[in-house]
Amino acid sequence: MNDTRPTLRLKIEPGQTLLRRLARGSRIAVMTGSVRVEGPPQWLAETLLRAVSIVRPGSALELPQAGWVTLRSEGAADVVIDRLAAQPNAVQRALRMVALARQRRIHAASSPSHAA
Repeated sequence: MNDTRPTLRLKIEPGQTLLRRLARGSRIAVMTGSVRVEGPPQWLAETLLRAVSIVRPGSALELPQAGWVTLRSEGAADVVIDRLAAQPNAVQRALRMVALARQRRIHAASSPSHAA
């Protein structure tokens, strides 16, 4: 059930449960109805936990991590999922810059010198 479109529109029928794999930063918005969203499972010590939120019309939920998400509705609901991944945070950007600088230094040191 992995779909590559950045925006996904879903109609959840009464009593229906959907399971979707979503990227970190995906935004779940409810147009009509009410949806119970169970986030991706996470470990806390030896206990497996899932964050649970109720999303109502006009509100949205942004996923802080990637994984399998359960969408459940008692009544019919229209849901829009924007699956554009969140921008990397400042620490991730800094680590990428350090790695790139290191690669450039290694490449420069291993290149033959033409100044003889």
